[in-house]
Amino acid sequence: MSVIIAAAGAGRRMGGVSKAFLRLGRSSVLTHSLRAFAAMPETHEIILVLGSGDIAAKSDWLKHAGKRYRALKIVRGGKLRQESVANGLECVTGTADLIAVHDAARPLVTTGLIRRVIRAALETGAAIPAAPAKDTLKRSGKTMFVKETVSRDGLWHVQTPQIFDAKLLRRAYEKYADTREFTDDAQLIERMSRAVAIVKSDHTNIKITTPGDLAVARAIARAIQIKPKGVKPL
Repeated sequence: MSVIIAAAGAGRRMGGVSKAFLRLGRSSVLTHSLRAFAAMPETHEIILVLGSGDIAAKSDWLKHAGKRYRALKIVRGGKLRQESVANGLECVTGTADLIAVHDAARPLVTTGLIRRVIRAALETGAAIPAAPAKDTLKRSGKTMFVKETVSRDGLWHVQTPQIFDAKLLRRAYEKYADTREFTDDAQLIERMSRAVAIVKSDHTNIKITTPGDLAVARAIARAIQIKPKGVKPL
């Protein structure tokens, strides 16, 4: 499996701070995501997609990461997430059977969840982790008044890693290269009328987008006692 870790976001909702290099316990947010995949024998390479600013500013960190995580490739991201993933896809080894796309800003992902998504992707060609919607959902009109209450039955909060058959994902990116409105990679697969399997996750696989998310992630990390661990080579 080849892994693309998307970490090129501008962090606008974090006040312009790069989310990937915020501290979570003793390590950065990005290090937690890297460690989860690097420790798995299923992972053959990791393509880390970073913004130009981080590549320049974090050169020492990147040199250290290159030594620690064998088969780590650094790729420059684009203005949009899909451009960043597309840049990462160009660097994926041609022999890859599966490609996982993961947001660096989900540092609490577990190897158990990753393996369950891998199994589903091997069976179906495309799989995503998701947590069932738990809040009451309302739809508004043009003004900020409730238009209707939406049933949460069958609704899911989608997460990463999203894992796909390598040929299928490449074909989707080639077919929809000019598409700009999709918000996750599975949406491209859906447009090809291909089934996407849902692997039930929970809400601890949080995405850090705002300062409040970071506080929640730190609380979860303390609760599950995340500690730095030795990482096996890829």
